Amino acid sequence: MKQNIVVAMCGKTHSGKTTFGNGISKVLPKHVIIDHDVVAEFLNTEFHALHNDPEVLATRTPSNPDLRLLIPQLIYDYSLKNGYNVILTASHSRREIRRQQREISQKYNAVFVLIFFNLPNEILEKRVKESVRSTNVLTTKSFGDELNRQQGFFEDASVEEADYFFEIKNDEDLVSVERQLKSLIKTLSSPI
Repeated sequence: MKQNIVVAMCGKTHSGKTTFGNGISKVLPKHVIIDHDVVAEFLNTEFHALHNDPEVLATRTPSNPDLRLLIPQLIYDYSLKNGYNVILTASHSRREIRRQQREISQKYNAVFVLIFFNLPNEILEKRVKESVRSTNVLTTKSFGDELNRQQGFFEDASVEEADYFFEIKNDEDLVSVERQLKSLIKTLSSPI
């Protein structure tokens, strides 16, 4: 039986989530890609003061999220409601938010696939130093600062959080997970 699929990726900055999501989009039928960086850049450009207000940022919690979380969740819910598969290129660093994302998928009987990009910090630090990405997506000054900030609060993902769970720790895992995910998508997307 055909089911909608949510492919959610979580991991620290520069772990390869967006690149992986863009690759998977080539095999996932009728989908939307929800990229939190696109939303953050929009907010920084169009609503800079509100998005970067220290008082607003200080009150941000899973139960009191900011626009960077609310806008993607609105699009996510709307997409599933209208029969689309969804790729979340940055699920979230907090388990509570990932739990909420899974609940939304369950509301629409969609399969929730979570991919945890758990690369060593040395690799991420090297990628951040070599990065040419726009920092307009950040509330910190640099991706180095963002990575350091994430070290203090990132909550590792686990198998209990998803219908299907994959962990990527290195390049070999990346190839294996991509192959397994493509097979899963083919199975779940086929009418029986």
